[in-house]
Amino acid sequence: MRALIAVFLLLPVLLAVGPARGEMAAGIAVAPGVVAPLPEATIRFDRDQDAAALRPLAGTIAWERFSAGSVSAPVAIVIEPFPADGPRLGHRVHTAFTLHAPLERMRTDETLRRSLDAGDDREGTQARPLTIEELEEAGITGMADGDRPVFLDLLLLNRVRIRGVVRATATEHADGLEVGWDFDPRFAEHPRWRPTWARLEETDLGTRVEGMPQPYGGSGGVVAVRKIPSADGTELVVVESRMVIGEPQEWFQGSNLLRSKIPIITQDGVRTLRRRLAAPR
Repeated sequence: MRALIAVFLLLPVLLAVGPARGEMAAGIAVAPGVVAPLPEATIRFDRDQDAAALRPLAGTIAWERFSAGSVSAPVAIVIEPFPADGPRLGHRVHTAFTLHAPLERMRTDETLRRSLDAGDDREGTQARPLTIEELEEAGITGMADGDRPVFLDLLLLNRVRIRGVVRATATEHADGLEVGWDFDPRFAEHPRWRPTWARLEETDLGTRVEGMPQPYGGSGGVVAVRKIPSADGTELVVVESRMVIGEPQEWFQGSNLLRSKIPIITQDGVRTLRRRLAAPR
């Protein structure tokens, strides 16, 4: 479970190590010719914002609870099926939470960055930057600063394996940053690195078998991280994640399994992040 939150929520922040290289995504392709718009943003860097302006992020949660310094402070999560009518192709997920830690630590603390990277996970998930040799083999040369394609091999709910190359696009602001992320279109047709998914099944003997890889429309989104003064005068960091998760019908036969797990996975990941930020450096 930890791996999913690392990939879909925190990994984009961890990859924000360079200057901007492109526009934030307005939507994510979940199927051929079908783009799901991202949820509307509340954090805006083109205007001044304080706690009152960001209050809508908390939804029905009282701001005092939402912004509390506790590891278990609430996480606001809104999940919408896409499209709203007809067969579901994915989920639009709007998440918000707060952190009581200097924003600069998340930008510069290499120990924290490494500890939160998905890395080699006992659940079968890996996330690693492509090597120079692998990039050259794929025909990718002359990358800009901050361009760090990451190969993702994700085991989702022990039922579906997703593979592909993820990119992140960072935009720095005086009081925060935005990171857009998606499956890198430069690898969309590459036989080795293109995004795919495959179901895992059990044989009659209990052996797990991976099915044939299928093309994956994708997932992606934008994470905004903004610091504002808190009630006690310290720095409060507000995080807003707007993302789309493509979910082919074949994954879970149209059930709500993935949707039911997203809040649990997200809250667990946020608590892990808060504990690590609170730990001695």
